[in-house]
Amino acid sequence: MIRKAELEDVGELARLMTVLSYPTTKQEMAVRFAKIKMKTDYQTYVYEENERLLGMIGMVHGFRYEGNDTYIRVVAVVVDEEHRGKGIGKQLFDQAEKWGKAKGAGAVILNSGNRPERAATHSVYEHWGFVKKSTGFAKPLKQENTFQ
Repeated sequence: MIRKAELEDVGELARLMTVLSYPTTKQEMAVRFAKIKMKTDYQTYVYEENERLLGMIGMVHGFRYEGNDTYIRVVAVVVDEEHRGKGIGKQLFDQAEKWGKAKGAGAVILNSGNRPERAATHSVYEHWGFVKKSTGFAKPLKQENTFQ
């Protein structure tokens, strides 16, 4: 089932971030998620089965400078490796779209790395109706660069 993530989920969220190639401890996720959970323009949904989180999607509702509508930016999405290809990701994105429509957003957007191992995922996004629109850049402002 899909539900909103809760503070009690931080251990499983940390595990899923590690699956997504962002090694994270439970303590780190507890700090991060406590901040995220306080913000009404952020939302995190999880896919739970047999008391285990098999996937998650985290997003933010944002405003545009160049247009009048708003958007939902998917900040993080992951499905546990052994459960991919079962429709869990699609269900999470469908939930993101529902949240976006409830917020009055005009689009759902996301960034995805240009690494070769992401090519299959990019094809899935395109199959779901996403269109390649931009190239992303990141510049660290601190020594401990967290952008990969």
